[in-house]
Amino acid sequence: MIRIGYWMSEKKRKKIDLQQVADLCRLQGIETEAVLISLEQDLEEQGPFDVILHKATDILVLAEDGDEDAATSMKGWQSYISRHPSVLVLDPLDSIAQLIARPSTYGVLKQTLASLQDVETPNFVELTKADIDVNLTLLKDAGVRFPFVCKPSRAHGSKISHKMSIIFNESGLKDVKPPCVAQTFIKHNAVLHKIFILGDKHFIVQRPSLKNFSEKDSTLETIFFNSHDVSKPDSASFLNQLDDSDCRSSGKEPCETTINKLVERVCSQLNSSLIGIDIIVENETGVHYIIDVNAFPSYEGVPNILQLLSDYILQQLFKTSNGRPQHSQENGFTKKLITNAKDVIKNSLSMDSKKQGMVNGYSTTETRNQELATSLSKNQVRNETNARNHSTVKGESRNQKLVNGVYL
Repeated sequence: MIRIGYWMSEKKRKKIDLQQVADLCRLQGIETEAVLISLEQDLEEQGPFDVILHKATDILVLAEDGDEDAATSMKGWQSYISRHPSVLVLDPLDSIAQLIARPSTYGVLKQTLASLQDVETPNFVELTKADIDVNLTLLKDAGVRFPFVCKPSRAHGSKISHKMSIIFNESGLKDVKPPCVAQTFIKHNAVLHKIFILGDKHFIVQRPSLKNFSEKDSTLETIFFNSHDVSKPDSASFLNQLDDSDCRSSGKEPCETTINKLVERVCSQLNSSLIGIDIIVENETGVHYIIDVNAFPSYEGVPNILQLLSDYILQQLFKTSNGRPQHSQENGFTKKLITNAKDVIKNSLSMDSKKQGMVNGYSTTETRNQELATSLSKNQVRNETNARNHSTVKGESRNQKLVNGVYL
């Protein structure tokens, strides 16, 4: 028996249904249970767990801000993980902690990307005061030029994390709401490329973004916007609409080789396997700019994400079973299960990055149980068929263009 303990917000649980993930593991012949972790209860009492899958960024933020309950919960998590080093934690708490504050994330990115060609993060500086003169000096020293995007310093843990502004001139500095990060605006023809990373696979979904702005717009008043609204798949914001002069230019497409290198470098540096990287490609130079990194993203637009997630969990458990302490019979992932599941896991996970399984919807409990009772060989045929059907996925609309693993 594999036991997956998970914690995430209710909104996140609706998008990433761990009960369906457990069902898909069972369809591969491995008994699996998904358990929603309670923050109010000791983890020892809720375990044992083979896997802890979480998006605990909000709790980490509360703990950082002095919330005693949140701090106690996170201390309990760390203690449990220390006592049970064989538990697979996706992703490690120390790793996602690096992504809570944008200034520290951008600092890590600056160092990480320094040796890569055609990959950067825009010049930035944190503004902690509302003093216009002080902020103007900080901007100049950091090489941040107008126009710039002003983002809350906190990337997670609050609804205001996505409330941003574009400041075009010195008079607009009165609109700075500290603590925030000022990040030089890069012209990119209103196209955002969201890289969703799941282990050694990555998926690129194209989304709308901000139109081109430059020094010629220096007389504009500050524009306030919500990044979620501007970059959602069906966004129709005026901020997405290119000017006529810009429409004649198609902009630059991401480079496959560059994307592969930056994904490998960032994941290695952050020690993370479930992250999202937002990139834009500068119109004139083709330089790839990373403008944000998110822990355990939505994976919206990635087909069959639940199947992919179940495959990845099994892959990691199987891969690490030799290098990590073996679980006891009570802990679930026993040697017997490893032996019985060996061929199944290999069949499921030896597909290259352009092959995918399929997530089945369950209309009734009876149908669900019938599918769970199907033979392993039938499930293998289903996976092979789906792999052929989904070897390359490309959306119909410009805002949802996607390629599995690489951008074509």
